[in-house]
Amino acid sequence: MRHIQILSVIIFAAIVLTGCKERLYQPDPESYPDLFPLVKGSSFVYNVDSLDAAGNPFAIGKAHVSLRDTASFLNTVYTTMSDSLVLTSETIVNRTYIRKTNAGIYYFIDTTGLGALIPDTLKRFTTVDGEISALTAPPITGRNWNAYKFIAGIFSVISLTAEYGNEETLFMNLNGTGRDIRTRKVNYTLRITIPPQQQGGTPVQFTFNGSGWFSENIGLVKLEGDSVLFGFIGGDITNLFTNQYKVRRTLTEYSF
Repeated sequence: MRHIQILSVIIFAAIVLTGCKERLYQPDPESYPDLFPLVKGSSFVYNVDSLDAAGNPFAIGKAHVSLRDTASFLNTVYTTMSDSLVLTSETIVNRTYIRKTNAGIYYFIDTTGLGALIPDTLKRFTTVDGEISALTAPPITGRNWNAYKFIAGIFSVISLTAEYGNEETLFMNLNGTGRDIRTRKVNYTLRITIPPQQQGGTPVQFTFNGSGWFSENIGLVKLEGDSVLFGFIGGDITNLFTNQYKVRRTLTEYSF
């Protein structure tokens, strides 16, 4: 009995010390770098290039991004981000809805168009996220997470995963001044699986990749990768397989 009591004390002490250790090393959310300031009235201008197979850029226009109004979906309030891509012959306007917490940055996504990707027999067995988790805290190299999922039966129809890469220093010309910008790189992988329309068929799979570079107290300063990936993150789920190309955006101006 004495040995059992001593063992119980040791186990209890270990649990208490482990809990204290976890609390001791739990980072304060306010100490995380603010990689995405969600400030109403802020604006950003990006140079937009398409990239050939060798990575050579070809200028296609400028993107003007602004955070203005708010919108509510499913009793959740989001900040509206207006993105105007100015091309030679036209201007394409897209609106994205974003919210921010101590845990990360979330994009609302309208899932009403996703049903076209699956046969009717699977529509009763779907699990769909309503948001994309674009950033999570804390930003630690190698930390990865499931940013979005759409599951139908046994098929992972859409899977978006993300991982923090290394900190990188980029030389950039911002607001007319060239300077080194310390950034945190985030790598994204979008996998799309089209289930077979008939039993016994073979699913069709696609993979798209890209990266974003975020700077403390500025936000997104650069992105590069597949246009389908960034279109999906921006909420464009109806044109997933149109206008597929490599794209790069580079921040040139910003204001808060």
